[in-house]
Amino acid sequence: MTVREYCIEIKQLLLKVGEVKYVDIFDFLIDELQHEFKDDLYHKILELYGGMLSLNDFVLHKDGVPLQAENDEFQRLINGLHEAVLIEIQKLRSLNDLETRRLISILGTAIEKYTKHYCPCSNPRFIQIVSIDCLDYKKSFQSFET
Repeated sequence: MTVREYCIEIKQLLLKVGEVKYVDIFDFLIDELQHEFKDDLYHKILELYGGMLSLNDFVLHKDGVPLQAENDEFQRLINGLHEAVLIEIQKLRSLNDLETRRLISILGTAIEKYTKHYCPCSNPRFIQIVSIDCLDYKKSFQSFET
């Protein structure tokens, strides 16, 4: 199942057992997962698994009595959601790595041609304006003004 499908299933289970106050969270996720840029959203979903009142602490109950079958299903769904989110994050990182390699190759070729045909001291064309080290991707990124 996709991340969105897991969210839909969890929402339906919450509605079934009457836990309507948490449905809004999954309505928001279901809506946002329709958009193309999801990286930040995937990380927000993972935040639902940590700390107090996390998805891991959630127990479905009726009249103070835990609902065993529904809780088993809920655990299966949140575990599946967690795994699906991790897979999607890995796909995004792989795609970003490929795009980064292409960009590095293009910039490298441009700088190589520039330094081969022109003197960088007499007419500087590339000025680095920002550089960051990204912990998530374990790479450095720079931006240049031309």
